[in-house]
Amino acid sequence: MINVHIGLNVSNLEKSKAFYQRLFSIPPVKEKDDYVKFLTTEPNLNLTLTKVDEVKGNNINHLGVQLNSKEEVINHKERLEKEGFLRKKK
Repeated sequence: MINVHIGLNVSNLEKSKAFYQRLFSIPPVKEKDDYVKFLTTEPNLNLTLTKVDEVKGNNINHLGVQLNSKEEVINHKERLEKEGFLRKKK
């Protein structure tokens, strides 16, 4: 299973947490003073919110793909190398 991972910078963590909790109709799976994480199944999404003092321009912190195992990562890496997306390390 592949989960899309989106990390967003937010200036108001509580307000953002409340918005996504209402949007997804689920509570966060992890919370810290400056971080909140949601995991959804429809679609498979790992959404993290990271508190920053000020959001300037784009609020995307990072994008990624989450896999279940190291073997899945290696299989996808090898497939992408064969398709020419990645260069093999020498």
